[in-house]
Amino acid sequence: MNHALPRTWSNPRLRCGRAPAGAFSVVEMLVVIVIITILLLVTIPSFNAMMYSSEESLSENLLRSATRGARDAALRSGADRDTAMVLLYEPSIQRTVLTTYVKVGTVRDVAEGGSIADPDQFTLREVFVPSRDAAPVTMPRGWMVRGFVPPNFIDQTGTADGWYTGGRYRATEGNWVFPESGFFDPSGDVSGQDRHTFMVRFEAGTGRVRSGQSDAVLLYVPSPDPLWREDVVANNLRGVVLKRSDDAESFVQRILNLGPTSGGSANLNVTQLTVLRRSLLGRQSTDMVLARPVSALAIYDETRLAAAFNTSVDRNSGSMYRPPQYMAGASAIATTRPELLAGVQQTSINRWIQGDTDLNLLVSDAEGADRPEAKIFTIDRYTGALRNAEVQP
Repeated sequence: MNHALPRTWSNPRLRCGRAPAGAFSVVEMLVVIVIITILLLVTIPSFNAMMYSSEESLSENLLRSATRGARDAALRSGADRDTAMVLLYEPSIQRTVLTTYVKVGTVRDVAEGGSIADPDQFTLREVFVPSRDAAPVTMPRGWMVRGFVPPNFIDQTGTADGWYTGGRYRATEGNWVFPESGFFDPSGDVSGQDRHTFMVRFEAGTGRVRSGQSDAVLLYVPSPDPLWREDVVANNLRGVVLKRSDDAESFVQRILNLGPTSGGSANLNVTQLTVLRRSLLGRQSTDMVLARPVSALAIYDETRLAAAFNTSVDRNSGSMYRPPQYMAGASAIATTRPELLAGVQQTSINRWIQGDTDLNLLVSDAEGADRPEAKIFTIDRYTGALRNAEVQP
């Protein structure tokens, strides 16, 4: 019986071993792969540069917007209610947060070197809380803001107000300080002494920048752990002091206004009330951050700063700071005080911010090796506007 072969078998082109029409040979595929690889090598750096430029522009716009918002709040504010654009860094989310704060009063804080139980030894400190009318602004991940502090404003020895103590900064030099507000033990009751930051302060009613203020102020930045407060508040006051509050200003005002007839405080004398206010709102309180105003700011990418030191940012803190134990467990530093990564010096960070990106003690011209990474801004005293400051070789 004669059976016909399938059509494919009768195809003379296949019998000759030729590939079907339209198929690619191995050589052709390799050529395509090489072309695609070349295109990727060309386009990826351009894409990364475009993304970097976009995030830099976004960060700058957010900083300008937050500064403008804080000034607008000052123009609307009543007497003795200055406002401020406050810089905070949150290691838990690895983001810089810009927040509008408003002054709500003063507290008789313990004097440097004095006793918390001595009402006659005190220093008056202004207290600021987050504004009810302004939402916080969060910067893109990795983008940081530092503030410039002139010489002799940093307290390295602990003889003044303790602002940025710990030896990271040289008191006799100008420094670009970091918002060290998030490196603390949230369960301790005196961790506030390790919390520092800076702000741009505006005068109520006029909106003028108040950069000449030398006295540090206290910012209410509550700890996420509420248990420590119960340890410092007497049982008969917990219902009054620790009751649920609608906002930060209501809580802080309630503490400031406590008196001998404030509910469960009838049995407390003046000294006991002073100690209570200091414990909850004073310099050492875990809920408080010490701050001073600055008149110059710098925006930069923390990963590029780390690269100048041939290292990378800490994966737990997202910054050039090592995380405390509460954040990263046994692998972290034993102290809760802020501490820079090994091999990183603040003096070198200062130079890098100001354009010495190869850290050779010189800021080169356009033909040299330095390529300034940070954008530096001064703040107009009367309008609060950010002005670009060029780095000069």
